[in-house]
Amino acid sequence: MLVKDIMNSNVFSVSKDDSVQKFMSLMEKNKIHEAPVLNGKEIVGMVTYKDVINIGITEPQNEKISSIMNEHPHTLSPDQTMEEAAQAIFQTGVRALPVVDKKKLVGIISTFDIIKAAEGIKEFKKIKAKDVMSAPILANIDTDIGKARVIMRENNVSILPVLDNEGNLTGVVTPFDMLKAVKPHDKMSWYSMAGEMERIMGISISTIMDQKMVTATSEASLNDIAELLIKNNSLGVVIIRGIVPEGIVVAKDLLEVYVSTFAEKGIQYQIIGMEGEDSFITDTVNRMIGDTVNRISTMYNMMAFFMHVKRHEAGYKGKTNYSIRVRVRTDKGMFISQASKWDMRDAVGESLDKLERIMIHKKEQVRDISKRRNEMRKASER
Repeated sequence: MLVKDIMNSNVFSVSKDDSVQKFMSLMEKNKIHEAPVLNGKEIVGMVTYKDVINIGITEPQNEKISSIMNEHPHTLSPDQTMEEAAQAIFQTGVRALPVVDKKKLVGIISTFDIIKAAEGIKEFKKIKAKDVMSAPILANIDTDIGKARVIMRENNVSILPVLDNEGNLTGVVTPFDMLKAVKPHDKMSWYSMAGEMERIMGISISTIMDQKMVTATSEASLNDIAELLIKNNSLGVVIIRGIVPEGIVVAKDLLEVYVSTFAEKGIQYQIIGMEGEDSFITDTVNRMIGDTVNRISTMYNMMAFFMHVKRHEAGYKGKTNYSIRVRVRTDKGMFISQASKWDMRDAVGESLDKLERIMIHKKEQVRDISKRRNEMRKASER
Protein backbone atom coordinates (compact mmCIF):
# COMPACT_ATOMS: atom_id res chain seq x y z
CA MET A 1 0.00 0.00 0.00
CA LEU A 2 1.30 3.45 -0.95
CA VAL A 3 1.15 6.79 0.84
CA LYS A 4 -1.23 8.18 -1.81
CA ASP A 5 -3.68 5.37 -1.04
CA ILE A 6 -4.14 6.31 2.62
CA MET A 7 -3.13 9.98 2.91
CA ASN A 8 -5.65 12.74 3.59
CA SER A 9 -5.86 15.08 0.59
CA ASN A 10 -8.08 17.58 2.40
CA VAL A 11 -5.35 19.46 4.24
CA PHE A 12 -5.91 22.36 6.63
CA SER A 13 -2.95 24.70 6.27
CA VAL A 14 -1.78 28.12 7.45
CA SER A 15 0.72 30.66 6.17
CA LYS A 16 3.71 31.85 8.15
CA ASP A 17 2.09 35.30 8.45
CA ASP A 18 -1.17 33.94 9.87
CA SER A 19 -1.80 34.39 13.57
CA VAL A 20 -1.38 31.59 16.09
CA GLN A 21 -5.05 32.19 16.89
CA LYS A 22 -6.01 31.04 13.37
CA PHE A 23 -4.24 27.72 13.93
CA MET A 24 -5.88 27.35 17.34
CA SER A 25 -9.28 27.88 15.73
CA LEU A 26 -8.48 25.25 13.08
CA MET A 27 -7.45 22.81 15.81
CA GLU A 28 -10.59 23.38 17.83
CA LYS A 29 -13.01 23.30 14.91
CA ASN A 30 -11.52 20.38 12.97
CA LYS A 31 -9.84 18.39 15.77
CA ILE A 32 -6.46 18.47 14.02
CA HIS A 33 -3.13 18.28 15.84
CA GLU A 34 -0.82 19.89 13.29
CA ALA A 35 -0.90 21.87 10.05
CA PRO A 36 1.55 22.52 7.20
CA VAL A 37 2.77 26.10 6.85
CA LEU A 38 2.68 27.28 3.24
CA ASN A 39 4.27 30.09 1.27
CA GLY A 40 2.00 30.04 -1.75
CA LYS A 41 1.88 26.31 -2.60
CA GLU A 42 5.33 25.55 -1.22
CA ILE A 43 5.64 24.05 2.25
CA VAL A 44 7.97 26.01 4.53
CA GLY A 45 7.20 24.48 7.92
CA MET A 46 4.85 22.63 10.25
CA VAL A 47 3.05 23.86 13.34
CA THR A 48 1.72 21.50 16.01
CA TYR A 49 -0.44 21.67 19.13
CA LYS A 50 2.71 21.26 21.24
CA ASP A 51 4.11 24.46 19.75
CA VAL A 52 1.08 26.30 21.13
CA ILE A 53 0.68 24.52 24.46
CA ASN A 54 4.36 24.41 25.42
CA ILE A 55 5.05 28.09 24.72
CA GLY A 56 3.48 30.63 27.03
CA ILE A 57 1.50 32.71 24.54
CA THR A 58 -0.69 35.39 26.11
CA GLU A 59 -1.69 37.15 22.87
CA PRO A 60 -2.15 34.45 20.17
CA GLN A 61 -4.15 36.77 17.92
CA ASN A 62 -1.02 38.92 17.47
CA GLU A 63 1.60 36.16 17.44
CA LYS A 64 2.63 34.96 13.98
CA ILE A 65 2.93 31.31 12.97
CA SER A 66 6.49 32.00 11.81
CA SER A 67 7.54 32.55 15.44
CA ILE A 68 6.62 29.02 16.59
CA MET A 69 6.65 26.82 13.47
CA ASN A 70 9.16 24.04 12.82
CA GLU A 71 11.11 24.86 9.67
CA HIS A 72 12.24 22.30 7.07
CA PRO A 73 9.91 19.46 8.10
CA HIS A 74 10.50 15.92 6.90
CA THR A 75 8.28 15.21 3.87
CA LEU A 76 7.04 12.12 2.10
CA SER A 77 6.35 11.30 -1.53
CA PRO A 78 2.92 9.96 -2.52
CA ASP A 79 4.63 6.95 -4.11
CA GLN A 80 6.46 5.85 -0.96
CA THR A 81 5.14 2.78 0.82
CA MET A 82 3.02 2.83 3.97
CA GLU A 83 5.87 1.04 5.75
CA GLU A 84 8.29 3.84 4.82
CA ALA A 85 5.78 6.43 6.04
CA ALA A 86 5.26 4.59 9.33
CA GLN A 87 8.98 4.37 9.92
CA ALA A 88 9.50 8.07 9.07
CA ILE A 89 6.74 9.19 11.46
CA PHE A 90 8.08 6.90 14.17
CA GLN A 91 11.68 8.07 13.78
CA THR A 92 10.85 11.79 13.64
CA GLY A 93 8.56 11.56 16.67
CA VAL A 94 5.78 13.61 15.08
CA ARG A 95 2.11 12.68 14.67
CA ALA A 96 1.88 13.45 10.94
CA LEU A 97 4.01 14.31 7.93
CA PRO A 98 3.21 16.35 4.82
CA VAL A 99 3.11 14.62 1.44
CA VAL A 100 4.81 16.58 -1.35
CA ASP A 101 4.85 16.00 -5.10
CA LYS A 102 7.02 18.24 -7.30
CA LYS A 103 7.43 20.71 -4.40
CA LYS A 104 3.64 21.05 -4.02
CA LEU A 105 1.72 19.89 -0.95
CA VAL A 106 -0.71 17.16 -2.02
CA GLY A 107 -1.71 15.64 1.31
CA ILE A 108 -0.85 14.73 4.86
CA ILE A 109 -0.45 11.30 6.44
CA SER A 110 -0.89 10.75 10.16
CA THR A 111 -0.37 8.03 12.71
CA PHE A 112 -4.15 7.53 12.63
CA ASP A 113 -4.11 6.93 8.86
CA ILE A 114 -1.48 4.23 9.26
CA ILE A 115 -3.20 2.58 12.23
CA LYS A 116 -6.50 2.54 10.34
CA ALA A 117 -4.83 0.88 7.35
CA ALA A 118 -2.95 -1.59 9.57
CA GLU A 119 -5.99 -2.46 11.72
CA GLY A 120 -6.59 -6.19 11.78
CA ILE A 121 -2.97 -7.33 11.50
CA LYS A 122 -2.24 -10.38 13.62
CA GLU A 123 0.02 -8.45 16.00
CA PHE A 124 -2.83 -6.06 16.87
CA LYS A 125 -5.13 -9.01 17.52
CA LYS A 126 -2.58 -10.91 19.61
CA ILE A 127 -1.01 -8.15 21.73
CA LYS A 128 -2.99 -6.73 24.64
CA ALA A 129 -3.14 -3.25 26.10
CA LYS A 130 -1.26 -4.38 29.21
CA ASP A 131 1.71 -5.33 27.02
CA VAL A 132 2.28 -1.81 25.69
CA MET A 133 0.62 0.61 28.12
CA SER A 134 2.65 3.22 30.00
CA ALA A 135 2.14 4.15 33.63
CA PRO A 136 -0.25 7.12 33.72
CA ILE A 137 0.82 10.58 34.82
CA LEU A 138 -2.10 11.71 37.00
CA ALA A 139 -3.64 14.94 38.23
CA ASN A 140 -6.13 15.65 40.99
CA ILE A 141 -9.41 17.41 40.36
CA ASP A 142 -8.13 20.33 42.46
CA THR A 143 -4.97 20.73 40.34
CA ASP A 144 -4.98 24.13 38.65
CA ILE A 145 -4.71 24.62 34.90
CA GLY A 146 -1.24 26.16 35.12
CA LYS A 147 0.19 23.20 37.05
CA ALA A 148 -1.53 20.71 34.72
CA ARG A 149 0.09 22.46 31.76
CA VAL A 150 3.51 22.12 33.39
CA ILE A 151 2.88 18.43 34.18
CA MET A 152 1.94 17.71 30.57
CA ARG A 153 4.90 19.66 29.18
CA GLU A 154 7.57 18.23 31.49
CA ASN A 155 6.33 14.64 31.12
CA ASN A 156 5.66 15.01 27.40
CA VAL A 157 2.15 13.57 27.68
CA SER A 158 -0.90 14.44 25.59
CA ILE A 159 -3.53 12.88 27.84
CA LEU A 160 -3.74 13.57 31.58
CA PRO A 161 -6.22 11.46 33.61
CA VAL A 162 -7.87 13.38 36.44
CA LEU A 163 -8.79 11.74 39.75
CA ASP A 164 -11.45 12.82 42.21
CA ASN A 165 -10.66 13.07 45.92
CA GLU A 166 -11.41 9.35 46.35
CA GLY A 167 -8.81 8.42 43.75
CA ASN A 168 -11.30 7.45 41.04
CA LEU A 169 -11.07 8.50 37.40
CA THR A 170 -13.36 11.47 36.80
CA GLY A 171 -12.07 13.01 33.55
CA VAL A 172 -9.12 13.66 31.26
CA VAL A 173 -7.31 16.75 30.04
CA THR A 174 -5.84 16.95 26.54
CA PRO A 175 -4.23 19.77 24.55
CA PHE A 176 -7.66 20.49 23.05
CA ASP A 177 -8.99 21.10 26.55
CA MET A 178 -6.03 23.37 27.26
CA LEU A 179 -7.10 25.51 24.31
CA LYS A 180 -10.14 26.48 26.35
CA ALA A 181 -7.76 28.15 28.79
CA VAL A 182 -5.56 30.00 26.30
CA LYS A 183 -8.29 31.17 23.93
CA PRO A 184 -8.28 34.98 24.05
CA HIS A 185 -11.19 37.35 24.40
CA ASP A 186 -11.60 39.49 21.31
CA LYS A 187 -11.35 42.99 22.79
CA MET A 188 -8.77 42.60 25.52
CA SER A 189 -5.70 44.80 25.68
CA TRP A 190 -2.29 43.19 26.16
CA TYR A 191 -2.18 44.13 29.86
CA SER A 192 -5.66 42.85 30.66
CA MET A 193 -4.97 39.71 28.60
CA ALA A 194 -1.84 38.92 30.61
CA GLY A 195 -3.72 39.46 33.86
CA GLU A 196 -6.61 37.30 32.68
CA MET A 197 -4.26 34.49 31.68
CA GLU A 198 -2.67 34.52 35.12
CA ARG A 199 -6.13 34.25 36.69
CA ILE A 200 -7.24 31.47 34.34
CA MET A 201 -4.10 29.41 34.99
CA GLY A 202 -5.02 29.32 38.69
CA ILE A 203 -8.45 27.79 38.06
CA SER A 204 -9.11 24.09 38.72
CA ILE A 205 -8.78 21.77 35.72
CA SER A 206 -12.28 20.51 36.52
CA THR A 207 -13.50 23.54 34.52
CA ILE A 208 -11.86 22.35 31.29
CA MET A 209 -11.51 18.56 31.65
CA ASP A 210 -13.48 16.19 29.43
CA GLN A 211 -15.71 13.78 31.35
CA LYS A 212 -16.37 11.69 28.23
CA MET A 213 -13.35 9.46 28.57
CA VAL A 214 -12.21 6.74 26.20
CA THR A 215 -11.38 3.74 28.37
CA ALA A 216 -10.59 0.04 28.09
CA THR A 217 -9.33 -2.77 30.28
CA SER A 218 -5.79 -4.12 30.23
CA GLU A 219 -7.04 -7.28 28.49
CA ALA A 220 -8.28 -5.36 25.45
CA SER A 221 -6.42 -6.21 22.25
CA LEU A 222 -4.57 -3.55 20.31
CA ASN A 223 -7.17 -4.06 17.61
CA ASP A 224 -9.82 -3.00 20.14
CA ILE A 225 -7.66 -0.01 21.10
CA ALA A 226 -7.22 0.95 17.43
CA GLU A 227 -11.00 0.89 16.92
CA LEU A 228 -11.51 3.13 19.97
CA LEU A 229 -8.85 5.63 18.86
CA ILE A 230 -10.27 5.87 15.34
CA LYS A 231 -13.94 5.93 16.36
CA ASN A 232 -13.43 8.67 18.94
CA ASN A 233 -10.58 10.53 17.17
CA SER A 234 -8.88 10.27 20.54
CA LEU A 235 -5.30 11.05 21.51
CA GLY A 236 -5.23 8.05 23.82
CA VAL A 237 -7.14 5.39 25.70
CA VAL A 238 -7.09 5.25 29.50
CA ILE A 239 -6.63 1.68 30.73
CA ILE A 240 -8.69 1.15 33.86
CA ARG A 241 -9.17 -1.43 36.58
CA GLY A 242 -12.67 -0.76 37.82
CA ILE A 243 -12.70 3.05 37.94
CA VAL A 244 -9.00 3.47 38.71
CA PRO A 245 -6.55 4.28 35.87
CA GLU A 246 -3.61 1.89 35.58
CA GLY A 247 -2.17 2.79 32.20
CA ILE A 248 -2.31 4.83 29.00
CA VAL A 249 -2.15 3.60 25.41
CA VAL A 250 -1.64 6.21 22.70
CA ALA A 251 -1.56 5.94 18.92
CA LYS A 252 2.24 5.99 18.95
CA ASP A 253 2.27 2.75 20.95
CA LEU A 254 0.36 1.01 18.17
CA LEU A 255 2.63 2.57 15.55
CA GLU A 256 5.61 1.18 17.45
CA VAL A 257 4.15 -2.33 17.33
CA TYR A 258 3.42 -1.97 13.62
CA VAL A 259 6.97 -0.79 12.89
CA SER A 260 8.34 -3.71 14.90
CA THR A 261 6.73 -6.11 12.40
CA PHE A 262 9.32 -4.95 9.84
CA ALA A 263 12.04 -6.83 11.76
CA GLU A 264 12.24 -9.53 9.12
CA LYS A 265 13.13 -6.81 6.63
CA GLY A 266 16.26 -5.95 8.60
CA ILE A 267 15.09 -3.62 11.38
CA GLN A 268 16.63 -4.95 14.60
CA TYR A 269 16.52 -1.94 16.86
CA GLN A 270 15.84 1.76 16.76
CA ILE A 271 16.91 4.52 19.10
CA ILE A 272 15.06 7.83 19.04
CA GLY A 273 16.02 11.06 20.80
CA MET A 274 19.84 10.95 20.96
CA GLU A 275 20.33 13.53 18.22
CA GLY A 276 22.80 16.23 19.20
CA GLU A 277 24.39 14.27 22.05
CA ASP A 278 28.17 13.95 22.40
CA SER A 279 29.53 11.15 20.19
CA PHE A 280 31.42 9.59 23.12
CA ILE A 281 28.16 9.28 25.06
CA THR A 282 26.21 7.89 22.10
CA ASP A 283 28.98 5.36 21.38
CA THR A 284 28.86 4.24 25.02
CA VAL A 285 25.07 3.94 24.89
CA ASN A 286 25.23 1.93 21.66
CA ARG A 287 27.74 -0.48 23.23
CA MET A 288 25.50 -0.89 26.29
CA ILE A 289 22.54 -1.65 24.05
CA GLY A 290 24.56 -4.09 21.94
CA ASP A 291 25.69 -6.02 25.02
CA THR A 292 22.13 -6.18 26.34
CA VAL A 293 20.69 -7.28 22.98
CA ASN A 294 23.28 -10.08 22.81
CA ARG A 295 22.33 -11.33 26.28
CA ILE A 296 18.60 -11.07 25.60
CA SER A 297 19.03 -13.04 22.39
CA THR A 298 20.29 -16.04 24.37
CA MET A 299 16.96 -16.14 26.26
CA TYR A 300 14.39 -15.00 23.71
CA ASN A 301 13.85 -14.74 19.98
CA MET A 302 14.03 -10.94 19.80
CA MET A 303 12.06 -9.32 17.00
CA ALA A 304 12.54 -5.60 17.73
CA PHE A 305 14.24 -3.29 20.21
CA PHE A 306 13.06 0.31 20.69
CA MET A 307 14.50 2.98 22.91
CA HIS A 308 13.01 6.46 23.38
CA VAL A 309 15.15 9.16 24.95
CA LYS A 310 13.34 12.25 26.25
CA ARG A 311 15.08 15.35 27.55
CA HIS A 312 13.57 17.49 30.27
CA GLU A 313 15.51 20.75 30.07
CA ALA A 314 14.00 22.46 33.13
CA GLY A 315 16.15 20.48 35.48
CA TYR A 316 17.91 21.42 38.70
CA LYS A 317 20.37 24.28 38.12
CA GLY A 318 19.85 24.08 34.38
CA LYS A 319 20.78 20.39 34.13
CA THR A 320 19.01 18.05 31.74
CA ASN A 321 17.07 15.10 33.07
CA TYR A 322 16.81 12.07 30.79
CA SER A 323 13.79 9.77 30.71
CA ILE A 324 14.40 6.46 28.96
CA ARG A 325 11.74 4.02 27.80
CA VAL A 326 12.78 0.65 26.38
CA ARG A 327 10.49 -1.83 24.69
CA VAL A 328 11.54 -5.21 23.38
CA ARG A 329 9.24 -7.33 21.26
CA THR A 330 9.94 -11.06 21.32
CA ASP A 331 8.17 -14.22 20.24
CA LYS A 332 6.98 -14.46 23.86
CA GLY A 333 5.48 -10.95 24.03
CA MET A 334 6.45 -7.36 24.76
CA PHE A 335 8.78 -6.30 27.60
CA ILE A 336 8.95 -2.70 28.84
CA SER A 337 11.23 -0.82 31.22
CA GLN A 338 11.73 2.84 32.13
CA ALA A 339 14.26 4.95 34.03
CA SER A 340 15.06 8.60 34.67
CA LYS A 341 18.46 10.06 35.60
CA TRP A 342 20.50 13.25 35.21
CA ASP A 343 23.11 11.42 33.12
CA MET A 344 21.94 9.69 29.94
CA ARG A 345 24.31 6.76 30.44
CA ASP A 346 23.03 6.17 33.97
CA ALA A 347 19.42 6.33 32.75
CA VAL A 348 20.11 3.94 29.88
CA GLY A 349 22.03 1.58 32.16
CA GLU A 350 19.23 1.46 34.73
CA SER A 351 16.54 0.91 32.09
CA LEU A 352 18.54 -1.94 30.50
CA ASP A 353 19.22 -3.54 33.90
CA LYS A 354 15.50 -3.40 34.71
CA LEU A 355 14.68 -4.88 31.33
CA GLU A 356 17.00 -7.84 31.85
CA ARG A 357 15.65 -8.49 35.35
CA ILE A 358 12.07 -8.46 34.02
CA MET A 359 12.93 -10.84 31.19
CA ILE A 360 14.93 -13.21 33.41
CA HIS A 361 12.10 -13.26 35.97
CA LYS A 362 9.59 -14.08 33.22
CA LYS A 363 11.85 -16.85 31.93
CA GLU A 364 12.15 -18.34 35.43
CA GLN A 365 8.38 -18.16 35.91
CA VAL A 366 7.80 -20.04 32.66
CA ARG A 367 10.44 -22.62 33.64
CA ASP A 368 8.85 -23.11 37.07
CA ILE A 369 5.40 -23.54 35.54
CA SER A 370 6.76 -26.04 33.05
CA LYS A 371 8.54 -27.93 35.86
CA ARG A 372 5.35 -28.12 37.96
CA ARG A 373 3.35 -29.34 34.97
CA ASN A 374 5.92 -32.08 34.32
CA GLU A 375 5.83 -33.13 37.97
CA MET A 376 2.01 -33.25 37.91
CA ARG A 377 2.07 -35.29 34.70
CA LYS A 378 4.57 -37.80 36.13
CA ALA A 379 2.53 -38.07 39.33
CA SER A 380 -0.63 -38.82 37.35
CA GLU A 381 1.17 -41.59 35.44
CA ARG A 382 2.17 -43.48 38.56
